[in-house]
Amino acid sequence: MPETHKNKTLAVFLAAVTGGAGIHRFYLRGKRDVWGWLHLAGFVLTLSCYAVFRGSDPVTAMLCSLPLTFSALAAALQALILGHTSVAAGMNTLAKQAVALENKS
Repeated sequence: MPETHKNKTLAVFLAAVTGGAGIHRFYLRGKRDVWGWLHLAGFVLTLSCYAVFRGSDPVTAMLCSLPLTFSALAAALQALILGHTSVAAGMNTLAKQAVALENKS
C-alpha cells in the first residue's frame, strides 16, 4: 500500500476550522477512521437537536450543543498536537497503523 503525502499545514487548518465535523480526521486517516465518524455523528446530532428543540429554553439549547462542543474541543487539541509534532513522528504513527491493518487482514 503506497503511502500518500499529507500536508501538515492543511491538516492543522482543517482541524482548527472544521474540526467539529471531523474533516481533518478523514483527510489524515481516510474513511475507516472511527474517531472521524464520531466527530461527524456529534455534528449531525447537534444540528438535529437544534432542529427539533428550536425555540426551547436556554438549558435545552446548551445541552443540544454539548456533542459539537466536545468534538470541537477535541479537534482544537488535535490541531495543537498536529502543529507541534514533527512530520516524522506523525508518519511513523501512520506507518505503524498501516502495518497493523495489513497484519489484521
